[in-house]
Amino acid sequence: MVQRGGGERREVFDMSLSAFPSPWKSIWFHPRQTIRILLDSPDSDRYAWKIAKGFGIVAAVFAGLEELGRTNSSPWIFLWVVLATYAYMLFSLWLTGQTGAAVGKWMDGCGSARDVRIAAAWSWAPALLIYPVQLAATGYVVAGGLGTEQLFETVPGMMFLSWTLLICFWSVGVGAATVSVAHRFGVVKGAVTSFVMSVPSWLLGMLIYLPSEFR
Repeated sequence: MVQRGGGERREVFDMSLSAFPSPWKSIWFHPRQTIRILLDSPDSDRYAWKIAKGFGIVAAVFAGLEELGRTNSSPWIFLWVVLATYAYMLFSLWLTGQTGAAVGKWMDGCGSARDVRIAAAWSWAPALLIYPVQLAATGYVVAGGLGTEQLFETVPGMMFLSWTLLICFWSVGVGAATVSVAHRFGVVKGAVTSFVMSVPSWLLGMLIYLPSEFR
């Protein structure tokens, strides 16, 4: 929709899921056009944090459920996993914004940490579909009495894996497009910046979660 104020026309989105056009829909197939509108919206940074919080809640629930399935878990470890997962998603968005702004400027970009933060948060939106796929895969494993390692020996298991990989690659492509707009350079530079700015968050995630895998 178009908002008028201060003598200028500004196109803004209705953020509700039922709205049309909605960034939740257009980010999938028109990421560059979508993020251009979002970067001009005064509420976009606040909404980026809402996305991170939503992602953190969903990720924390799934991490907690996984922890409950461990035979050597405890209430304190469960609490740590849930809280650390939620906090990690929020800190990851901040860290990605700071790193992405620095890397982009090194590559002659002009985006601020706010711009990169918004671009990164909306590139996560498609990845939220990974969790319903994981939930369906878990339900299939439980219903069939399978072990996790046996899942990928079945046709449905390979379908779950294929959908997960497709969503991941799609999200990466969206990230390259949105970051390129934030820095006002090409998609190739956007892809490089998007990859490099994600590395610190990946390393931090490994430091947080790898110890729990070897306890």
